[in-house]
Amino acid sequence: MKRTFIVLFSTMLMAGAIAQTGRAEYLAQMTGSGKAKATWKLRDSGTQLQAELEVEGERLPLNRAFRVRIGTNTWNVMTDIFGRFSLVKRYTTSVRPTIAAGTVVRVLRTDGTVALSGVFVRTR
Repeated sequence: MKRTFIVLFSTMLMAGAIAQTGRAEYLAQMTGSGKAKATWKLRDSGTQLQAELEVEGERLPLNRAFRVRIGTNTWNVMTDIFGRFSLVKRYTTSVRPTIAAGTVVRVLRTDGTVALSGVFVRTR
């Protein structure tokens, strides 16, 4: 009875540990002219792949175009009448940005100068 319980309990712990290996969250607090943050969440389990990138900025010039650059990936964003922007991308395949601790994220003006920048750190 004890042996069965120990084997069952060990198996459950290992299954839980394996299931959690695909879960990670990264956060980048950006500094510069304005305020912004970027989050990258991974929820991979077996063959089911899920990831979400969210970048939000505020206190930027009103109605202006910016580019968000993470590694080799670039997305265009536009601030609203309050100087805010929001970028949300969801991925369900293996074709997605490669983001890890230490990955640099930048918000660039249209002339290529850096408005905001930060580095991803793992939070979970």
